[in-house]
Amino acid sequence: IFAVCTGRDKGSARGVLKGLDIDKLPGVYMNGTIVHGLGGAPLQSVTLPDKLVKEVVEWGRSNRGDASILFVDGDEHYVMDRSDE
Repeated sequence: IFAVCTGRDKGSARGVLKGLDIDKLPGVYMNGTIVHGLGGAPLQSVTLPDKLVKEVVEWGRSNRGDASILFVDGDEHYVMDRSDE
């Protein structure tokens, strides 16, 4: 059995591991926050509580000059950086 294990999200890993059908393989993504079993079936997905996400967004708005924040939901990405209003 071969499993993909990476700190990347699945969409990013898919781009790097061209030629492998990672959607059908076991894998560990985003440093263990997303885990897929045999056949690619989801086994675990850890998400942040809504309250914490709101706190991170507010912190990001207050600290635009210091940090950019990347949110990932499956293959969807949102980067909150200095240009966001």
